[in-house]
Amino acid sequence: MSNVCPCPNPPGGQIVCSADQLAICGFRDGKIVSGCFDKPAQARQAESKSEADLIVANWSLSMITGGSRPFLQTLDEGDLQLLQSGEYRSGETLIKFSLPEDIELASAGQRVASM
Repeated sequence: MSNVCPCPNPPGGQIVCSADQLAICGFRDGKIVSGCFDKPAQARQAESKSEADLIVANWSLSMITGGSRPFLQTLDEGDLQLLQSGEYRSGETLIKFSLPEDIELASAGQRVASM
């Protein structure tokens, strides 16, 4: 299976990644941002599936927004909505994305609720 992310116009087209990668396509600060990104090694070293999902969720948010987040940062409702939306807009930035297929956002959210 593939992880396909449609690109906004411009540049148009799509990014095709492997199912376990984060697919990103769009523009930030006037530059095209696109690619297939492997999950961080910390996700493979997690103590549980929910911890791995939380790590991947926070890493994905960092990659999508261009910001920085600790891997085990609490996810709020806005974070979950953004990750479910497949699109991030802020000022001149428009990033479309497709999360790795094996991430379970509900699991990451439950992990937060139990901490």
